[in-house]
Amino acid sequence: TAVSSGPFIVSEWIPDQTLTYTRNEAYTGPWVIPMQKLVVKFATPASYYTLYEAGEIDYMEGPAPAELQLMQADPARESEIYQGVGDFACLYFFFDVTTAPFDNLLVRQAFSHVIDREAMKAQIWGPQANIAPSFLANGFPASNTEGLAGIQAFDPELGRQLLAEAGYPEGEGFPSLTMTVRGDPAPLEVSTTQAYGSMITQHLRIPVELQTLDRNAFYADMSSILFGWVSYGMDYFDPSNMLGVWRTGGRHPWSNEEFDTLLNDATVFLGDEEERTAMFQEAERILVEDVPAVWAYHVTPIQLIKPYVKGEALEPDINGIAAIHWPGFAADSTVAQELYIGADAPSGRQ
Repeated sequence: TAVSSGPFIVSEWIPDQTLTYTRNEAYTGPWVIPMQKLVVKFATPASYYTLYEAGEIDYMEGPAPAELQLMQADPARESEIYQGVGDFACLYFFFDVTTAPFDNLLVRQAFSHVIDREAMKAQIWGPQANIAPSFLANGFPASNTEGLAGIQAFDPELGRQLLAEAGYPEGEGFPSLTMTVRGDPAPLEVSTTQAYGSMITQHLRIPVELQTLDRNAFYADMSSILFGWVSYGMDYFDPSNMLGVWRTGGRHPWSNEEFDTLLNDATVFLGDEEERTAMFQEAERILVEDVPAVWAYHVTPIQLIKPYVKGEALEPDINGIAAIHWPGFAADSTVAQELYIGADAPSGRQ
């Protein structure tokens, strides 16, 4: 049951297939909504592009690299490609730092030095992601990617040295290792996790097995996953939100008293903004240096949108970004009143 006083109401729900919203003609709020109907199709990310090409959906996000290349190679379709910053999400590999072998900082540091982000950017991510040497993305308040870039830099020789110092020369004696990932991953995530697993094996001589968990089970059990892959994006535009996920008692078992103190103090600080930023940046430095995670990339999501979907939401903003902005179609977003279906749309679009 859905109870709403918003501009749309649920008119049909077919489990595991579609959810249909129709315009609420009794709506008395301030928005003027051009669209009469929205249909959400439930599908796995791997099938989005097939549905888009078949004309069954008008919008998708996160095409596979090969799919994006097909679009870019067709001059007639380049106008369907949009790119934004989304929710400034960081995708990363995380450790249970309370459990061996990842309770050893040397081991975590070793793992942080064998991820070749430059190669991944060139061969996998392309324009869909930026290299993440740290947690906070460029453009997000208190981001310091340049200042923190050297801490987890790609240096396989140093990685092997650190692993040997930890007692595992050339990977000898290292326990069997499984990387746990969420079910229904986006194509970019599949390629990234496979690539990093191969890099660990190549440089540290540690075989890595990939295991996929149902998303509900993954999140319910995440704090006990030894080695996994996940993402986190903002709920609101402040460092206290992003960094807060690493506070003691958060989604990961990592705990650092100095980090907590800096984060808590900065969160409630009402003085000079530069001083507040410096506090957050020092907290992030502690986070990156202690390696509870190996940062991979910051999402710069690609959206494919049919040319008959039009409106202000697709015009460049004050930063020159033309895309449907986060959080997309949502109660706290203006997107619904800023898009409409043009007269050139296929039959059935409203």
